[in-house]
Amino acid sequence: MVIFNLLGRTDIPFSLNVGGSSYTDFKKIVVGLPEIFVEKSFSYEEIFSALKALTGHESEHIKSSDYRVLKMFLKDGSEYLNEKFQIHQNHGMKIAKHVLNSVEDGRIEKRLCNRKKGYKKHIQFLNATLWKEQPIRKENELQDFLYSITSYSVTGLFPKDFEVHYKNTRMEKELNKIKTMTIKGINESTAQGCANRCMRIIEITAPYLAELLKDEGNQMSVDDMSDYTQYTCENPDTTSSENPGNAISVHFKSEEESKDDSSQEQEQNEGDGNGILGDMKGEEGDPKQEERLGEANSTSENNEDSKEGEDSAENEETQEGTEEESDVNNTSKQDESKSNSISDDSIVENIIENVRKDAMKDAEFALKNAKKEEDKQKKESKKKAKIDKGVTKKEVNDVQEAYSDNKYGKQKPTLTISPITKRNRELTEDIKRDGKRFRKEIEEIFKNKKTYDSRHRRKGILDTSSIWKVGTKDYNVFLKKGQPQTTDYVAYMLVDGSGSMMDRVDENNNKVSCSQKACAVIEEGIKGFIPFKSTIFRASGRNVMHTTVSEFSNDSKFNESWNAYFEANGGNMDGFSIRIAIKELLQRPERNRLLVILSDGLPSAYPSQKLGQADVKDAVKEARKNGIKVVSICFGSKRHREETIDVYNDMYQKSVISCDPSDINKELTRVLKREITR
Repeated sequence: MVIFNLLGRTDIPFSLNVGGSSYTDFKKIVVGLPEIFVEKSFSYEEIFSALKALTGHESEHIKSSDYRVLKMFLKDGSEYLNEKFQIHQNHGMKIAKHVLNSVEDGRIEKRLCNRKKGYKKHIQFLNATLWKEQPIRKENELQDFLYSITSYSVTGLFPKDFEVHYKNTRMEKELNKIKTMTIKGINESTAQGCANRCMRIIEITAPYLAELLKDEGNQMSVDDMSDYTQYTCENPDTTSSENPGNAISVHFKSEEESKDDSSQEQEQNEGDGNGILGDMKGEEGDPKQEERLGEANSTSENNEDSKEGEDSAENEETQEGTEEESDVNNTSKQDESKSNSISDDSIVENIIENVRKDAMKDAEFALKNAKKEEDKQKKESKKKAKIDKGVTKKEVNDVQEAYSDNKYGKQKPTLTISPITKRNRELTEDIKRDGKRFRKEIEEIFKNKKTYDSRHRRKGILDTSSIWKVGTKDYNVFLKKGQPQTTDYVAYMLVDGSGSMMDRVDENNNKVSCSQKACAVIEEGIKGFIPFKSTIFRASGRNVMHTTVSEFSNDSKFNESWNAYFEANGGNMDGFSIRIAIKELLQRPERNRLLVILSDGLPSAYPSQKLGQADVKDAVKEARKNGIKVVSICFGSKRHREETIDVYNDMYQKSVISCDPSDINKELTRVLKREITR
């Protein structure tokens, strides 16, 4: 339901895991609940809030992100890093993916919260909790740098304890250079615009990345990063004019405040458009200019590195004389770092505290609704189980009593009911076409049966819109309320499953496949309108076997008849099977009950043919006596039908249809339409 509300689609498979990544590849959404929510004492409401944020995040990727942009960015980014800084292409691709994923995460979360404002509290609660529970530990500088880009993109803060470990370091300097570009990236209206900003981030940080990748430990950490291209959407909605805007920020600090933290040099470069961060406007950037700017960046950084080397040499010469001063400065920096760290901690604690109340209220309401829905589904399941319970043991015994006479044999027939073996296969185009046509005809029948309000009557319900007529001495001011036609029908189809059904009709079909196709078309046409059950019946010795293809309560989006394995062997004890179907139909609340027997031959599992025919005749009389309409469809070769039609007419008396196997579909739909129209 969450995915449908966000995307207006129900065709996105969703799976939930404890632990692991959350991602989408457009074909599915996978949400991994961070393990800290299970390991620590988080409430159900807090877990719900986190899951809602994660699901909303991945859904927004499908709506707003673009797989083609990502692929091109990975290619361009890795080639740039390889050509300019000799960074291995695989390493460059993984780093580029991380940068774009991070900034794109910030962009799509902002779009989500501007489009669906109720998500802000859940997104902020999740991000604040992860920020608090996942501090930086200075175990790997490259991974800490990449993690800091992610943290800043989605929260506006560097990770927890960042200033404890990286205050006044090269990393902080490099991150400060890209703050403004990151903010611009999350405010882009398109995935391409965001990618352009991220390319500038790659260019700015490339010298630092190259230096870090000289370390073998950093190289190994990049090797461990995932190669899988996640989050993506192959067909973004580029035609949509929806623009949620950027009024609502999900960062913990205002974006303007974050920009102000950037260096003065960076802002000057942004302003004049000639520096490393020259002005970019989404998709309108000049690739050649970007290349020149990248080269300028490289040269500038190399010069800077050279100067730093010279400064370092000078510092070494005077280090002994300034040791005491250095200790004082370090203590001062640590105190300042501690103060700033507490400041960020306070911001996050305030976010969690302020957001939790609203988020928990929202989650509590949703969980209550989920419990109601669960109870409703349980109730529906019990109702379906009651509807589909089939014949009781007592009812089977009652049917068996009809065969207690020794003329039927020494033993009474037994009944075995089993479900059909299922498979998954696509409906053929002709079944879809015929089913759709039949459904339209059924819809039209019930539409025509609907009665409408009858006005201007002398009695009935007072029509307030006609009271004015009394002043003209016209007293026909009453109406009779029309009633929508309810589908007060139920259908049961007994399908012959004897061995003769394996006979071929043509090169591609036998009788079984023809009857299965007919059942599939009927199911397509009446599912949702008329409760419908189909059963394959056959007999072996004194055991009658019923295989259930589709139950009355079937509401599957799949076609049960077409997904079933129709089997054919043995003989038939038609009268017994008809009596079982009668018992099941009489359990139904519908007023109009229809039984269709689809068979290619005469009853064969009796001591004699004559006895079998008499039994069928008695069973059909019993059905009609109970108000059940019975229709027999006899199919087979022309010769077979000509030889048996008189016997069929004797057994069923009326409503006997004789047809070629290829016409079963047409005749079945015609019979159903005729019976419903009455």
